Amino acid sequence: MEKQKITDFDNKTIISFLKLIEDISFTKTPGETLEKLMEKTAEILLVEKGCIFLVDEESELEMVMLCAFEGRHKIGHRAKITGNEHPHLKRCLEKDPFFIRPVEKGIVNSVLYVRLELDGDPIGVMVLGASGKKRRFTENDVYIAKAISNLAVKTIQERKRIEKGIRLKTIGKFAANVVHEIRNPAMAAGGFARRAQKQLENECGHAEELKKYLDIIVDEIRRLENSLNNTMNYLKNPELNLSECSLNKIIRQVLTENEEKIPANIQISFNEGKIPLLELDKNLIILFIRQLLRNAKEEILDEQEKIYIKTLWKQKNDTVYLEVKNTGSFVEKERKETIFDPFVTEKSNGKGTGLGLSIVKTIVEKHGGEIDVQSRKNPPQTTFIIKFKSK
Repeated sequence: MEKQKITDFDNKTIISFLKLIEDISFTKTPGETLEKLMEKTAEILLVEKGCIFLVDEESELEMVMLCAFEGRHKIGHRAKITGNEHPHLKRCLEKDPFFIRPVEKGIVNSVLYVRLELDGDPIGVMVLGASGKKRRFTENDVYIAKAISNLAVKTIQERKRIEKGIRLKTIGKFAANVVHEIRNPAMAAGGFARRAQKQLENECGHAEELKKYLDIIVDEIRRLENSLNNTMNYLKNPELNLSECSLNKIIRQVLTENEEKIPANIQISFNEGKIPLLELDKNLIILFIRQLLRNAKEEILDEQEKIYIKTLWKQKNDTVYLEVKNTGSFVEKERKETIFDPFVTEKSNGKGTGLGLSIVKTIVEKHGGEIDVQSRKNPPQTTFIIKFKSK
């Protein structure tokens, strides 16, 4: 059957679409949005039976009915999608995003399945049954149902993005206040502790126990100062001050500056590729390299491991690649999704503020670059791949 053209829709249908967009846009929660999706799709397609199944967050092998009308199952009904049970739900989730299934004998004549996706992942299936006046579904019905479901899911997506932005803005304001309250006394305490440490070394070399405690105080305050500086660097979101720079030269500079701070059990090798000069903000790139190295050191689990740094230029696509790989660590698939989010850290050793990799990503994107992480378990290793356009 030939698809209906937009010019063939009458005024009543067009008004229904406009009302639908308004109704879905003004919903307040994802559940309410999906319920409105069910209601309006049924209204426009003139169907009297239908429901929405959502993938169970706790068990990916089951789906839960969110909303339904004129059906034999109630809201909350669970459907297993393993083995031969509910094969059509499983087919819609894993294979065909939408399809029509004819029914020879039953209370409906045909069934329309439409997959619901959020950020590229399937979250559920809308199921509609044609009966009564609605004898069967057409290609136009599939098109309309898919368009409405996309509108509903995009509404949920945009709402989540806005809510996340509001949360981060609130957290940012709170963090800025906390930093200002802590930084000055911490810096003063650190300065006096370092002064006492130096004086102790010069005058009281025999007071080993006191020196030991002062060393611990200095190390902890230095870690606190680093955390506070990281927080401020993230919150300031500075503008770029670009100039032609050698990325290789910046990396060598950072490695030289940090040579004494690198633990004896960690070896660092730098494979310099022949790369062109790049338009960079030198100070931000120095911060970016330091953060990558600090993250690599903190992620290393075993005693004797290595950090490999490599630069490469692919002239064909005018791209400079920077790879920072550390052995001895593995990033789980679930963690990859949030590894660059601010204030997220899974380090169990008390290290990290959850801002280091977020700062790295922010700096890379400010330069028009891209960053990705790859990891494998056996043997454990994690690689950060950064791309900068050379022109």
